[in-house]
Amino acid sequence: MLESLGYTRLWLNYEILTTDELAAQYMQFRSGEDTNTEHYRYSTLKRYLTTKQMLTDDELDAYLGLVTAEQDRAMAAAAAVDLIKLPKLTTSQFEQACKVLDSVEHRLTKLIDRWKLVRKLTDSQPNEKLFAECMLEGDQVVQERLVSLASATQLQHLIEFGITKKVRKLAVEKLRTRFS
Repeated sequence: MLESLGYTRLWLNYEILTTDELAAQYMQFRSGEDTNTEHYRYSTLKRYLTTKQMLTDDELDAYLGLVTAEQDRAMAAAAAVDLIKLPKLTTSQFEQACKVLDSVEHRLTKLIDRWKLVRKLTDSQPNEKLFAECMLEGDQVVQERLVSLASATQLQHLIEFGITKKVRKLAVEKLRTRFS
């Protein structure tokens, strides 16, 4: 069953995959309903991340090991993005995940840079250095987050130089509602 779905014994050893889940997935696979084995592995990883309150360092290492060993690179990239978007990762875990994932999947560099900036944007107004860094990154997701935290002066800058029409419109609305 494991091999039919592209799993290795490590999935069970790491307790990311359960035997009940494996049996149910195998039955579904055998029915012909979905013969894309990467869909089963990806759903297992997503379920694992959503059911954990937090990840221990060992659990993070196990997850990263499975993602970096995954043969289906598109699925591995999706699982990697799910991981780095997790707010429940500690700062050191986030940094470790970024380092490992960037070293094995260079096309994730832009996304990793995005989530590094998003994590820097806490619930307080960004200082000028961080604001400039976010603007230089030229990333819509980062700038949308920036709108919710920006000062009036920063909002004016986003209205003029925001990366997309949506960012500029959000900045106009925020300026109108917050500072009127």
